[in-house]
Amino acid sequence: MPSLRRVIVFALLSLNTVCVVQVAAAQPISTIRVMSGLNQPIGMTTNPFDDDHLYVYERNGRIRTYDQTTGSVLATPFLDITDRVQAGQDGGLVGVAFDPNFDSNGHVYVQYTDQSPRPNNRLSRFSMKSDGSGLDPASELQILYVEQPHTAHNGDWIGFGPDGMLYYTLGDGGNQHDPNGSGQDLNSLLAKVLRIDVTRDDFPSDPGANYGIPADNPFVGTAGRDEIWAYGFRNPWRASFDRATGDLYIGDVGQDTWEEVNFIANGDGGNNFGWRLREGFEATPTGGIGGPKTPDMVDPVYAYHHGGGADQGNSVTGGIVYRGPIQSDGVQGQYFFSDFVNNRVWSLEVDRSTGLMVPDSFHDWTSQLQPDVGSLSSIVSFGEDNQGNMYLVSIGGSIYKLYQEPPEPTGGLALRIDRATGVAVVQNTTNAPIEFDGYFVLSEVGSLNANQFNSFEKQGLDGGTWREIGVLDANSLGELNPTASATLAPGESRTLGAIFQSPSNVPFGVELEDLNMRFALLDGTDKPAEIIYEGDKRHNNLVLLVDPTTGRAVLENQSPSSVSIDGYTVQSEDGSLVPTWNSLSDQGAAGGNWQEVLSNPNQIGELKPEGASLILGGDKFDLGVLFNPNGTQDLVFDFLRDGQSDGMLGVVVYRSLAEPLLGDYNGNGVVDAADYTVWKDAFGSTTELDADGNGNGVIDAADYTIWKDHFGEQLPMAQPVPEPTGLAMILMVAAIAVSHIRRRHRLG
Repeated sequence: MPSLRRVIVFALLSLNTVCVVQVAAAQPISTIRVMSGLNQPIGMTTNPFDDDHLYVYERNGRIRTYDQTTGSVLATPFLDITDRVQAGQDGGLVGVAFDPNFDSNGHVYVQYTDQSPRPNNRLSRFSMKSDGSGLDPASELQILYVEQPHTAHNGDWIGFGPDGMLYYTLGDGGNQHDPNGSGQDLNSLLAKVLRIDVTRDDFPSDPGANYGIPADNPFVGTAGRDEIWAYGFRNPWRASFDRATGDLYIGDVGQDTWEEVNFIANGDGGNNFGWRLREGFEATPTGGIGGPKTPDMVDPVYAYHHGGGADQGNSVTGGIVYRGPIQSDGVQGQYFFSDFVNNRVWSLEVDRSTGLMVPDSFHDWTSQLQPDVGSLSSIVSFGEDNQGNMYLVSIGGSIYKLYQEPPEPTGGLALRIDRATGVAVVQNTTNAPIEFDGYFVLSEVGSLNANQFNSFEKQGLDGGTWREIGVLDANSLGELNPTASATLAPGESRTLGAIFQSPSNVPFGVELEDLNMRFALLDGTDKPAEIIYEGDKRHNNLVLLVDPTTGRAVLENQSPSSVSIDGYTVQSEDGSLVPTWNSLSDQGAAGGNWQEVLSNPNQIGELKPEGASLILGGDKFDLGVLFNPNGTQDLVFDFLRDGQSDGMLGVVVYRSLAEPLLGDYNGNGVVDAADYTVWKDAFGSTTELDADGNGNGVIDAADYTIWKDHFGEQLPMAQPVPEPTGLAMILMVAAIAVSHIRRRHRLG
């Protein structure tokens, strides 16, 4: 990539042409290998009370401890039950889950296939040794035992849900085409998701069953096994809960034609996913067992065909919804999964309001996620640590972590952006002077306002030899000093004017804060500047403006983009709300048909049962007095966009809602001669901005015009204005002063 200096010099030589600037992209996402040399690892989990270790379970019956602080696998296993595990076709030690109360009880639950002639499923609890060195193999307590009819489809997953219950997936037991019909048999635990309570024992007379039945399980009190939460699975291979929503995702391995990703919304039990009658979205096409979809059946959110194509495979590996630290490149909220045979890694997103895949959300990550060492192959499981980092487990012996390259270290300059005014300031944030002779400010979405660019050239800085370069537009601004340079002392700053804006062509909710800046050093290198946004994040958002003195509130769309909403709430933990506010329902505003649904000191809100209201850019709605001025400033405002099931957090800004008095540069409530003095003394300044009436980042003649046009205006209770003869005299003196200042700047 050419240096910034070369790009700038080329632009100077071609000022009459368009300068194409390549905007720096987000740091790339890939994977890195964090573990290797393991013996058929088949999954990993974490202790919710320990951020420093990961726990990898190997198929043969060992749980290994990975120390994240040293980057090594401990020699002594956390648990070794190889003497009782049989690693069959789908089996072995295939599930581990730490008790949610592990810090107090030391319990860990393990699912494995035992050494019966035909390996059966054993769910057991193990407890920590007295010295805390690991789990005690002799402490095993059998929780649940499931006999298998065949040696296939018996490798299963366990995990605690957000409700504290233990969920347990079981395959149909094989062989081909579910000959026992387990999928639709509610008297069999096979081909099901079970939900049990491990904190109690509802079967005291049975030493092999040590669990309870949650009273709200869907088949309690009806025909069938009470443990069942969902059914109709063939071979559910790996499931996970979305840590943000509590929804359950399950990868179900198909027969000969389709692989499935299934979805169960948080708390939504009793689902029938159709096997053996259904495979994918159709009647099972092989084995003569297919049948029509009945009203109680649920389709998968995604199914892919068997084959070797880029969107095909032969054995799905269920994954996780990414909620980790990486915020860019569209990974947040995406469900990652893979195919064990075809070595592909994909993601998709589910619309929680419909339970369907979001259209066009399917993405193939395979080429992008190739690791630093080796290659992604035979991915048998996904995992996440306590911070939400994602891991991919290869049964070949390695574990890989989703990784984003750290940003390039900044070079000591910062670009500080005031969200409210759009003014940007370049500042030296180091303890040493910084000398540079060129810079670019860039945006991918058009967040720059070239009309307000108060460049170094315009300000006549550093000998007046700066030159604006290229095409100054909504995507790039820049300057070069061909014969000199700028040196900023530690802490010194310079303004670039109100260059930050909300572009009108960007949909509501899209991230606009994408500015980046690079500056050229004298040795020919260039570096990125740190970007600092200051103030409330109002761009492309709804704002609740609250006057802390009067309690009056105004709902405003401060984005130029429109948004349709059909609900909103305002909450206060300490009871600072006034429930008799001037709601949209009271006003018949925003399209009418609003209904108040909450009205108390802790929460108020409205809902539009039918349709939605279009809030145009710049729209304001006076909600009257809804805040108690003597209360705590703890209001939280959120709103529901049309078609969305999750609310969006708005912005609450506390400030006076009295209209500002233009030209009142000293803030005494009256526009008088003293304000002219403030303007005159600061004329030409880009740092002393009390008299910046138009907010362009520099005190200039336009600010004088604002003062002149509003001379004599006052806020209520302000001091009297001068007599007309006095005003005329002041305006005459001011006009002479302006002429003198302009002449002085031209000659200088």
